[in-house]
Amino acid sequence: MSAESTPGVPLRVLFAEDNPADVELCLRELRKAGFELRADVTDRKQEFCALVTSNQYDLVLADYKLPGWSADDALEFLDHQHKQVPFILVTGSLGDVKAVEGIKAGAADYVLKENLVRLPHAVRRALTEAGLRRQQRHDEAELRRLN
Repeated sequence: MSAESTPGVPLRVLFAEDNPADVELCLRELRKAGFELRADVTDRKQEFCALVTSNQYDLVLADYKLPGWSADDALEFLDHQHKQVPFILVTGSLGDVKAVEGIKAGAADYVLKENLVRLPHAVRRALTEAGLRRQQRHDEAELRRLN
């Protein structure tokens, strides 16, 4: 998936969020920026895991704190499933220490809910970086095959 949503091909997004109003605000910002979206939403860890296992997502947007689990749990599950999907924390408040921990754990970025205007930029960057990593893995595999 490119950094822009391809016309007619929606960006598949999984939200780990317990506030429907926050999901709507995120969707509105992304649509305003030209993204065509298809979104699944859950606030339950078990459902998140089932959705990740049974679907291909282009992006995960997650609140840091959810009922009974957190974004750390979501990142850990994605890692165990070898899912290399861009993951962006979208949270109400996140201290610098937690933000750095999230990035170290594999999050591509974080966006504060009070500054959602930054979300489309963070999504574009995360999708671009994921595409570059996929291309690099492909090129490396091709090099190994040729050698």
